[in-house]
Amino acid sequence: RLGNEALKVVKEFCSLGSKITDDGRSREDIKCRLAMARKAFLKKRNLLTSSIDLIVRKSFLKVFVWSVALYG
Repeated sequence: RLGNEALKVVKEFCSLGSKITDDGRSREDIKCRLAMARKAFLKKRNLLTSSIDLIVRKSFLKVFVWSVALYG
């Protein structure tokens, strides 16, 4: 109870854009983000595997792929 209101027990809920399950995990959210990051990598694959300098390719990877994996 919270004050005069009974709290409802749920199996999952969304918090700050992430789905949290009743055991405190967010497996489905992680799977979804990894799939989106893979898709982002495949879209930019030619750029990321080209003859551009390695340091520049690492920067592109952070911008185009890691940002999707970490923040959705």
